[in-house]
Amino acid sequence: MLKINRFHSGLPYISILLTILLISGCADKLVCRHQVLETASMGVEKHLETRISIYKVSHPLWDAHAQAQVKVDGEWKWMDDWFGYVILGDEPALTPTGYMLFYSIPEYLEVLRQGSYRTGEK
Repeated sequence: MLKINRFHSGLPYISILLTILLISGCADKLVCRHQVLETASMGVEKHLETRISIYKVSHPLWDAHAQAQVKVDGEWKWMDDWFGYVILGDEPALTPTGYMLFYSIPEYLEVLRQGSYRTGEK
């Protein structure tokens, strides 16, 4: 008679789930729509003009990404959080494949309140 150990029977599924999370690229972060608020607050703390962008991406798990920007020496720089460190760059973290919307922090909070965090549309 074949005896199945219940403890080990779920391990392949757990391994697959962990692999998917690591491949998705956000295993170290909150959901981007939440993380962007923390990142943007760092720009505000430094007295920099700060805005939040929502842009369309081509990704197997989601169709939009939120990312903060700050204006440095007259140019908008993208803010990216990497394990608690903010890195400024000239390009967004993901490649935009369509719309790109920009919001002040209060406007972005209103977008979240309305539940329209992906496209900014109702």
